[in-house]
Amino acid sequence: MRANFPSGAQGVFSDVIPFSTPCGAPANLTNDNVAPTSATVSWTASPCAYLYNVIITGPGLYKNFWTAGTTTTFSNLQPSTTYLWRIRTICTSSGSVASGFVTKSFTTPAALPGGHETGNDDRDAASPEGPLEVKYEEVTLRIPYPNPSYDFVTIPYILPEKDVVRIELFDLTGEIVRSILSVEKDAGAYSEQVDVRGLTPGVYMVYLHTNRTARCQRIIVL
Repeated sequence: MRANFPSGAQGVFSDVIPFSTPCGAPANLTNDNVAPTSATVSWTASPCAYLYNVIITGPGLYKNFWTAGTTTTFSNLQPSTTYLWRIRTICTSSGSVASGFVTKSFTTPAALPGGHETGNDDRDAASPEGPLEVKYEEVTLRIPYPNPSYDFVTIPYILPEKDVVRIELFDLTGEIVRSILSVEKDAGAYSEQVDVRGLTPGVYMVYLHTNRTARCQRIIVL
């Protein structure tokens, strides 16, 4: 900034003061799978997110944690109980810049007599209806775990049909730091383990490529 005088003269520029603007809050909060003692929730990723801060509260429960993914599972819940969960985007590695919280709630169903959970399907190969057939609809790269990690990370993924799959680990400069897999696989659910020992602590991106699509997840190396 500098001053402009009526004579047409201009002053000197003032010192530059750096500042950061908050990144967007997570959107499309969804209660994906709510059971009597657990619940899985998800949200749409926020551009420029570094991490997400998640808080869940309920009777006798308060949990505050951080995650790099866009889904999480709450466990040790009580049946027939309402819980409130909040989430915000952490925009910088220092945590000093964050979006506002967005909030959603869910109510766990009652547990069925005998310890069964509402909504479970107990059919098996011996039942008159036969075994459940598993069908995979799209290429899915699930959240790697443990995340953060300091030694090994497991990368789970799903292929809906036979395809060539390539998995690579990139740093934030776009350099490949690990070539994890490049092979043709049948349809199914798989997982690969990657050794992150020796990598500089920080954020890395896991990319899964097939002949038809690409998927990405974020991991943190300690």
